[in-house]
Amino acid sequence: MLKGLDALNDYKYYVQVSITPYGHDVEAKLWDKKDIISTVQELSERLGRERVVWRYDPILLNDHYTIEGHLEWFKNTLESLAPCVERCVISFIDLYAKAKKNTQGLNLHELSEEEMNTLAAGMSDIAKGSGVTLQTCSEAIDLEKYGIVHGACIDGELVERIVGKSLNVSRAKTQRPLCNCVESFDIGQYDTCIHGCRYCYANASLERARQGFDNHNPNSSVITGNLLGDEHITLHE
Repeated sequence: MLKGLDALNDYKYYVQVSITPYGHDVEAKLWDKKDIISTVQELSERLGRERVVWRYDPILLNDHYTIEGHLEWFKNTLESLAPCVERCVISFIDLYAKAKKNTQGLNLHELSEEEMNTLAAGMSDIAKGSGVTLQTCSEAIDLEKYGIVHGACIDGELVERIVGKSLNVSRAKTQRPLCNCVESFDIGQYDTCIHGCRYCYANASLERARQGFDNHNPNSSVITGNLLGDEHITLHE
């Protein structure tokens, strides 16, 4: 990504990077966290703090990944990332059908409201004075008493700051009810990432993702496969 960053110089954009405490039992193919942190630091140097968002999500719990462990890891990682980012986005795992299937054997559970509050209070206390604000993503729970507000992945206000002008955009109508993202075009595709994160909502399985990845043609106009000429194109209004 860093090698090709200069090709985006004419574009106004921001980057979101997930950095969590999980090992290869959860994020099977992800590279070393120290390397990811170094990448974020370089991104921030080149783009600026406001254009790099740290995502600490989803937060999951079992006998190995405990509340105390999360708070300790967050504290240590924040020391490295505070100079590089303005915000950190958190969410708590939702065990949808795909995630429940892919996380079998990890002994996860849906977090209780008490656990969410304990984590939020601890993370908020750690982040005080760091210059990093905390936000949630698509969460019903109100954590504003800890200074944690409901955020958005595609944040209209942040986009306006980056492009330097007001935009006439409304909240996305096709997203989940708790999503605060504004209208946008998603150019990604399900079942194409091979990092093997077991909590991922976008992959049915690692095997299917591998098939999609292997079917990528860098010279094609689509992410997987090739256009055959008989496709039906629907214009977005």
